[in-house]
Amino acid sequence: MTNLDLADEVNLSPSPCLRRLRNLEQKQVIRVYSVDVDAAAYDLPAHHRICSCHASRAHGGCC
Repeated sequence: MTNLDLADEVNLSPSPCLRRLRNLEQKQVIRVYSVDVDAAAYDLPAHHRICSCHASRAHGGCC
């Protein structure tokens, strides 16, 4: 979801939405982002884990 999509969803303009999002990340209210990948669609073995390096480095994840 883009910031623009999120802003629209919560009825804010993009700038204050991004500011609030970053504030929630800094306070660690939002600690990790994840994605649900259809492994079969990308011909990946089921045990592969995909993660965001930004979130992982900041919070001790898999990258």
